[in-house]
Amino acid sequence: MNTYAPDYYHEFKCIADKCTHSCCIGWEIDIDSHTLDYYESLGGSIGERLCRGISYEDEPHFILESGDRCPFLNQTGLCDLICELGEDALCDICADHPRFRNYYSDSVELGLGLCCEAAGRLILQRTQPFKLVALNTVSSECSYSHEERYVLNMRDKLIAIMQDRSMTIEERLRAIPRECGVQMPEKSIAEWCDYYMTLEILSSDWTDALNLLKNTHNDEFMTDDRLNIALEQLTVYFLYRHMTPCTSDICTVVKFAVLSCSMIWALWSISDTKDMESLIQYARMYSSEIEYSDENLDSIFMELSFL
Repeated sequence: MNTYAPDYYHEFKCIADKCTHSCCIGWEIDIDSHTLDYYESLGGSIGERLCRGISYEDEPHFILESGDRCPFLNQTGLCDLICELGEDALCDICADHPRFRNYYSDSVELGLGLCCEAAGRLILQRTQPFKLVALNTVSSECSYSHEERYVLNMRDKLIAIMQDRSMTIEERLRAIPRECGVQMPEKSIAEWCDYYMTLEILSSDWTDALNLLKNTHNDEFMTDDRLNIALEQLTVYFLYRHMTPCTSDICTVVKFAVLSCSMIWALWSISDTKDMESLIQYARMYSSEIEYSDENLDSIFMELSFL
């Protein structure tokens, strides 16, 4: 199977205890069967801790402690399993995060999710245009289905438009829906804030941010040349991650990409700092709340498909 990824993919490295929003807090982590067998074979104090720290209700998973912390996240921000057993001791979810995979007939595309701040910095601070490269080539040409070729060709066109830096970011965000023959829903940022607050909420910080945006934004984005490329990378990320034959139709994905970029941009525009790190953190928050909740993602795609 041929494997492809953005050219920055292998530059990613977990920043562990330096992370300000640890993925070891707030997430219920399921344990795959292979790793569970390994954990159950361990003795000594680490084996006893694993026995106490795993729930077998529904899918086997770690039992979160106070503050929704993984029981193996120590007070220095490091993982005790890695410290004592090495990185190979991690379950599949922990070892894989924040990577994602999109599968095709005889190929797979890899990527990094924006819910990780280290991945966000890597993606949004990059100045070179997005480029997909082959990591592993089994055959010289992929045997895509007709549907897959159509979707990928359209995605290439839309990414090319988003990477046309002769246009302003506002012009590009208007151009990609037009390329698909669709119009963005006539909803204000405030109305979208109301809608987002009807969805599943992971953190109260997200509710606070939406309420602030709803009460202060005037639907006119601030423009800042420093952020044009970052917003380009942001929209291309959403197109790359979500425009696949197994997701909603192309028009809905385009609406989602434009809406997502617009919401993150709007949140940045009312922030106190208005720097790159602020944009990265709003992208991380948005991704955590929306992309990493199947329920929320399905709801938004359904909403956009009717508008």
